[in-house]
Amino acid sequence: MKKYLTRTNIGWVLSGLLAIVLLGSAYAKFSGDKDMAEMLGSHNLTGWITIIGIGEVASLFLFLIPKTMRLGALLLSAYFGGAIMFHMAHPNPEANNFLAPAGFLIFVWVIAWIRGLNIFDLD
Repeated sequence: MKKYLTRTNIGWVLSGLLAIVLLGSAYAKFSGDKDMAEMLGSHNLTGWITIIGIGEVASLFLFLIPKTMRLGALLLSAYFGGAIMFHMAHPNPEANNFLAPAGFLIFVWVIAWIRGLNIFDLD
């Protein structure tokens, strides 16, 4: 059992959980989900929903590939940073809770650390 609980395996399991959540979010954007369109429409982003979804999926795939994990972590950080700002500025008090995107941002960096990302190592 101990051989299965390696840092690499834990990192991949957590990466898979992140992928499930982000792919579900991207699917809602691509499928024209009414709630998603309403929420993004509050900031006049209705015309950008597909582009935002493409950026989300592209960032996720770059994060999942070991050689491009640094770029993916950077892009996901930017994505979730934007989501934090979006929720903070949302006019509806029920939708301005930014804890979920902030939690996902922390989750991305924890996964990157578990998978061996050393941000200061530029080799």
